[in-house]
Amino acid sequence: TYAVSHTVVIPFGAHDPTLNTPAENWYEPPVKTISVGETVTWINNDREAHTVTSGEGTGRFGWMGGEKFGNPTGEFDSGLFAEG
Repeated sequence: TYAVSHTVVIPFGAHDPTLNTPAENWYEPPVKTISVGETVTWINNDREAHTVTSGEGTGRFGWMGGEKFGNPTGEFDSGLFAEG
């Protein structure tokens, strides 16, 4: 059998939530369930480097509305990765 593979995209505009962009979230899809043994490919379509960090965030519009930025849980942190 083959392992299941998932793709998650960081859309253009994620570096600046105030930009007028159609992206409603910092990740597309904003929620993804991954099982043990499955893989995830992250694609950064933004123009800035980003991290992928486990935890709960507010999303783009929550952050703009003054909600807390997010709380990492410590299970995973990718470190910075460049656009492209």
